[in-house]
Amino acid sequence: LSRAAPKQAARDKPFVLNLCPGAPHAPHHVPKEWADRYRGRFDDGWDAYRERTFARQKELGVVPADAQLSPHDPDVPAWESLSAEARRLAARMMEVYAGFLSHTDHHIGRLLDFLKETGEFDNTLIMVVSDNGASAEGGVTGTTNELQFFNNAPETLEESLARIEEIGGPTTFNHYPWGWTWAG
Repeated sequence: LSRAAPKQAARDKPFVLNLCPGAPHAPHHVPKEWADRYRGRFDDGWDAYRERTFARQKELGVVPADAQLSPHDPDVPAWESLSAEARRLAARMMEVYAGFLSHTDHHIGRLLDFLKETGEFDNTLIMVVSDNGASAEGGVTGTTNELQFFNNAPETLEESLARIEEIGGPTTFNHYPWGWTWAG
């Protein structure tokens, strides 16, 4: 669609646009500056994040005020049980995921702005269909290569840490740990 004439061939007919950004499905790829916006935001871990999110859901009325947080998943290690290096890696993986979502949201916003600019917004049916993103292919520790999970050949913490600044970029096929899946 061009800004001058959003419908070139048949101006009086509706158009269909199927926009498939890939988010939030793994791999979580995003320009580094988008992930860096979240530096430090997840350093307190998935247990604390889950509690904050649940409290916010109650505050907004998304869940009833008397709802109870589900018990801790026995397959997910407590955040505090992880080494400092494992926590640093897991937090970075969630920063990248959050940046990925923000990046996608930004570009969907650009499309909506364009529809408003061209006068098509109020005449547009918008459906959002999304993968939930919170899947377990990252394994218990997360991975810089999701295929390792499927082949039961996980990388070591040291191997992942050596690539921590590449996470989210074109040289990785990253996915965050189960703890973030559970929290999400």
